[in-house]
Amino acid sequence: TTTRGAHMRGPGFSVLLQEQNKKVAERLGFATLCMFFLPVITFYSSWYGDLFAWTGDPIAWSAGLSIVVVNIIIAVYVYVAFNEEDDEKEEAAVEGTRNKKTPPPRVGAFKIRTD
Repeated sequence: TTTRGAHMRGPGFSVLLQEQNKKVAERLGFATLCMFFLPVITFYSSWYGDLFAWTGDPIAWSAGLSIVVVNIIIAVYVYVAFNEEDDEKEEAAVEGTRNKKTPPPRVGAFKIRTD
């Protein structure tokens, strides 16, 4: 017999624990911890620290500052993800040095029509 929802189970954390995914798992874990702790710390330290005491509603300003912190964390995570080296690019570079006779196929605006 199968348990309910067993057909919906994916690989889960076992994929992140593989050696080739170690850096991704570390970055994801660090970003997750930052997403939890930094906005909470920012909110309470700016609220209780009277950073926005001069405003009429310091709780709203503290919450707004926490939202800015969340957006900064997301932006940094996306920036790091886009700037990391791709395995495919590295493999293509190695293959390109081995076989310089055949150019890569033309795509998009550079494609030559043959019809």
